[in-house]
Amino acid sequence: MRCPSCGSLDTQVKDSRPTEDSAAIRRRRLCLACNFRFTTFERVQLRELTVIKRNGRRVPFDRDKLARSIEIALRGGTKVRIKAGFTHEFEAKR
Repeated sequence: MRCPSCGSLDTQVKDSRPTEDSAAIRRRRLCLACNFRFTTFERVQLRELTVIKRNGRRVPFDRDKLARSIEIALRGGTKVRIKAGFTHEFEAKR
């Protein structure tokens, strides 16, 4: 993290805690070059899943399309239990 006072990249985290709404992490930092103390806030940046097609085109992930494809592949059999478990497991890994 760059010091806002002197521009040095040599900083140290002195204290770290979640904000009141737990939407971010508040960090108290100390610049080791000029001893300037400053605060930073880190927020989670969620990214949407993207599917890269064979031709290189990118499309947004569609959970329902995945479920339909699994259902077609598993015609006849225990598709409901397998389909629900697979889509849930897939989403948990993202």
